[in-house]
Amino acid sequence: MRRFIQSLPGRTLSQLLAFALALPFLSLAFARTANAQFQSQPRWAVVPFINLSKKGADTLGQAAADAVYSEFAKTGKYDLEAPEAVQRTIETLGLAKPVTEKTSLLRLAQELRVATLVTGEVADWQIRSSGGGKQADVAVKVIVLDVASGLPINGALINEHSSVRAQDPSDEVLINEALMAAASRAVAAIQAQTLPTATVLNTRPDGALINQGSRTGFKIGQEVVVVRGREQVSTAKVIDVEEDSSIVRVTRQIKGIQPGDKVRVVVDPGNFVAKGFGGNGKVTEVGIQKPRRSNNSSAIITLALVLGLVFILLSQGRSGNNSAVGSFTAEAGMFPTNSGSPAVKLTWSRDLFQRGLDNTIQWQIWRDDILTSPVVVADRTASFAYDTTAARDLTYSTGNLGGLECAGLGEDTADAVAGVIPGRPYQYQISLIYRVNEIDVIGSSTGGGTTGTGGTGLNTGGGTTTGGTTAGTTGTTGGTTTGGTTGGGTTTGGAGGFCYFTSDKTTASGFATPLTRVNLQSPANNATVTSYLPFSFSSAVNPAFPSQMGYVVQLSSEANFARGATFTSNEVIRTDVTSISITLSPRYPGDTFLQFLTDNFPGKTQFWWRVGARNVADNPGPVADASGFRYVFSSPQRFVRPAPPPGK
Repeated sequence: MRRFIQSLPGRTLSQLLAFALALPFLSLAFARTANAQFQSQPRWAVVPFINLSKKGADTLGQAAADAVYSEFAKTGKYDLEAPEAVQRTIETLGLAKPVTEKTSLLRLAQELRVATLVTGEVADWQIRSSGGGKQADVAVKVIVLDVASGLPINGALINEHSSVRAQDPSDEVLINEALMAAASRAVAAIQAQTLPTATVLNTRPDGALINQGSRTGFKIGQEVVVVRGREQVSTAKVIDVEEDSSIVRVTRQIKGIQPGDKVRVVVDPGNFVAKGFGGNGKVTEVGIQKPRRSNNSSAIITLALVLGLVFILLSQGRSGNNSAVGSFTAEAGMFPTNSGSPAVKLTWSRDLFQRGLDNTIQWQIWRDDILTSPVVVADRTASFAYDTTAARDLTYSTGNLGGLECAGLGEDTADAVAGVIPGRPYQYQISLIYRVNEIDVIGSSTGGGTTGTGGTGLNTGGGTTTGGTTAGTTGTTGGTTTGGTTGGGTTTGGAGGFCYFTSDKTTASGFATPLTRVNLQSPANNATVTSYLPFSFSSAVNPAFPSQMGYVVQLSSEANFARGATFTSNEVIRTDVTSISITLSPRYPGDTFLQFLTDNFPGKTQFWWRVGARNVADNPGPVADASGFRYVFSSPQRFVRPAPPPGK
C-alpha cells in the first residue's frame, strides 16, 4: 500500500480524493459569497406603463416598460424582477391591465417582494415627416414608487424622438426606437437624481439625525420618506445639512423614528399637463408642469396681504395666532463672549406686524426643563439675551393669554431658577408681554359712567368705574372694593387706559447644547515638537446626557487664527466621554507630521492650536465665529518646532 501511495498513480488518486472531499465546502463558500452579493442589490420591478395617448395598441405601455427595464438592467445596480414574472403575478392576482390604482400596485409589489416599483405613462406620441423621411416623437413619464410609503420618490419627464428613416419603416419600429431613446435618458436622469439611502443615527423630539449630508447630495428643503423594513415610519424634510450628516424634521408622523431606520429622498418629476407636439417634435414648454413650490399669483398675494394687515390692525393681536416674533434662534456659546462660562445665546426678531415699541413691555424666555416660570426676562428694546449656568431670582410681568379679556399688568416672582447644565440639549420658547388700548378690547370700558369689564380687578359693583380705567380699578357697592391679582402677583391697575396680554410662545428653530470648553492635552502648552504627537483633548460629552459630538482641530501660525493662516481638520463625530485624538490630515500619517508643518506653514516655527466642539443635533449650532465656523472652541495652546535644516 505504501508503495502504491508513493507511486504516480497513487499520488494522483490521493489528490483527487482530497479535492472531492473539499469540494462541498468550497461550493458552500462560493454559494454564500454569491448569495451575499445577490442580496446586496435593491429589489426593483418594472410594471407596464399606461398609454394615455389613446392612440395605438395596448402593447405600447408594455413596450415602454420593456425599454426602461432594459436600461435599468444595463446599470447593474438593481436586482430586477423579470418582465415575465411581473406579468404572471399580475394575472395570478387577477389585476386589470395596466395596473393603475396605487393599492393594486402596492399589492403587486408585496407579492413580488420588491422594495421599489417603476411605473409610468406614455403621455403622447406621433409619426411625422422629417428631412425626406419619417420620424417618431414620444413624451414619456417614468415614476419610481417607494413600496413602504406608497410615495413616488423619483422620476423623469422625457421628450424624445427616433432617428429619421428614409425608407418606409413601420410605425411600430420608429416608436420602439423613440421609446428606447426616451428610456435611456429617463434612467440616466433618475440615476443622477438618486441619492444614497441614509440611516437614522439618533432621534430628536421633532425628527432625527441621519448619516448622509452635502457630500452625497443632501440639501435643505428636500422631502424624504423614513422606512423600517417594508413599513413607512414617517415623511420628513431636511432642515440642516453638514458634509456627512443632516437633520430631518417630521412632517407626517406614522410611527416614532428610531435609530437604524432608512431615509430616502423624494424627487417629484412633475407632470405633462397638455398634449400635442410642437414643430420640433417636443411637447411645448407649457405642456410640462414641474412641481409647484409656491403660488405666484400677484392678485391673490396682494389681497391676502391687505386682508391680513387690516385684520391685525383691527384685532391688535387678539386672534388665535398671537405670536410676537418673526424668528427665534438658540445657539450654544460663552458668556461673556469668548471668555466666560457655557451659555446659550437667544436671538429674536420682531414679527412683521408686531405692535409698536411703545406697547411692548417685556420679553420672556422659557426652557423645556422648567414649566412654571420663564428662565430669562429681557427689556422691551432687547433683541438677544443669554441663558447661563448661574441660578437666578426672577421678577416677571404677567398678562392675560390670548387678548380677549382686559387685564392689568401683573407681577410674579420665581426664586433660584436653575441655570443650564453643560452638555444637556435644551429647547427654548419666547413670549411677549404687551399692552393694547382699552378701547380696542371687546367689552372694555370706554369712558366715565360705563360699567367696566376688566379681568382680575373687574368692576362688579353697582357703581361706576372712573375715567374708563381697566383691570384693577375699584367699583363701589356699599363701600366694597374688588381688587384683583394676576398669577399670584399684585395687579397694578390699568392706569392710562391699557389692557395687558401675553403673546403665544414661539419655539426656537432647533436645540441648543451649552458646552464646556474641551481641555487640550497633547501637545502640551509651549512644548517643543520634534516628532509626531497626536492632537489629544478631553471629550465635550456630559455622561449624564449621551450625545454625538462633532470635533475639529484648528492649527494656525497666528495667535488670532486668521483665516489665511489657519488649517482646519475634517470633522470627526464621536460619543466618547474620555480623551479623543485627531489626525490633522490623512495625507500626513504620524511620522510625517513635521513635513505637514513645512508644507502648510513654510518658514514658521511656532504654532497655536485649538479644538472646536458641537452637538451635531443642534440647529443651527453654536454661535458662528468670524470665519463662519459653528463650534465652541477651546482656549488655544502654543507649541514650537525646531527650524528645518537649510534648503528644507
